[in-house]
Amino acid sequence: MHPFSRRLIVLLSSLAMSAALAAQTAPTPVTSFRFEPQGFKFINHDAEFRDPSDRMWPNFYTGRPTAGGVLNMGATPSVNLTIVYDQMVQKNSDQSRKILGELCAKGEFPVVTLTLNQLSGVKYEAPKNNKDKNRRYIAQLAGTLQIGARRTPVTPDGVITLFMKDDKPERITLVATVTCKPADLGLAKLPPDTVIKIRLTTNGTPGSATPPAKK
Repeated sequence: MHPFSRRLIVLLSSLAMSAALAAQTAPTPVTSFRFEPQGFKFINHDAEFRDPSDRMWPNFYTGRPTAGGVLNMGATPSVNLTIVYDQMVQKNSDQSRKILGELCAKGEFPVVTLTLNQLSGVKYEAPKNNKDKNRRYIAQLAGTLQIGARRTPVTPDGVITLFMKDDKPERITLVATVTCKPADLGLAKLPPDTVIKIRLTTNGTPGSATPPAKK
């Protein structure tokens, strides 16, 4: 191959890679997302409570966001969103070794509610696989986590994933992760040095909040 042809191929490949990277890092054309209880039929909104050391067994929940939740990824990021996790998985199983076991009795369990009202530090993370067209961001969240009657201020680490179709988002997944100790949640029977990792997930669609129904 002629040296000039080889240099031309390298140049064109470099330009193609630069264009692909620019497309991935370009701001999404949609910046507002809404969260509704009827938003998805087959996609769960779930919460899990885990002890990384596995001394305690995990608790799992499913739930739904309340109506009117919004997240904005524009120039001034914001969020106003509440997710109610009101269905505990395996609620009738042995709860004695589970993280929230002391709050459960005879099939009864506390409802978990996450309310988010602050979103900041949104940063794009480039995909490890160039074929991955979805867009992933990390962010800092703030709000409250209510377990039963106890409400605790929290500042979760957030991961936002935009699932893309034809270069446009068709779904957003928000994952909020809280790391805490039993005392933070008012749990008295767990070993006080237990680390609790709480992972709360919800899903939304492009668009602003649903307008109120006309009277």
